[in-house]
Amino acid sequence: MKYALVFVFAFVVLACADDPLETFKKQLIDRIDALEKLIAADVKHYENTKAAGSGEFQDLKSAPETLEQYRADITKYTRKDDLLVYVDHMNYMEKWETETVQRLEKIIHPPTLTN
Repeated sequence: MKYALVFVFAFVVLACADDPLETFKKQLIDRIDALEKLIAADVKHYENTKAAGSGEFQDLKSAPETLEQYRADITKYTRKDDLLVYVDHMNYMEKWETETVQRLEKIIHPPTLTN
């Protein structure tokens, strides 16, 4: 009986343990979700400004399509090694979003030359 309880307990623990690959996929998808929300807020903020006609704004506006493609690709992979490239992609996209917002701010509020 004691061994049966140990077996049942071990089975429950193993069943409750998350698959590391699925956990990693979820982390990447959570990053995509967060960046999509941030980009949506940026687009809303800049759509009625003089920056709205800029190439940077158009790139920002089309970025969610790229993120959706990442999301679709991530769900297809079955090895963590295949997903590591998306960590790099997300690092780039997060940095790119910050830099794009800075460029949009410079369009709206150009730096002034002071002597």
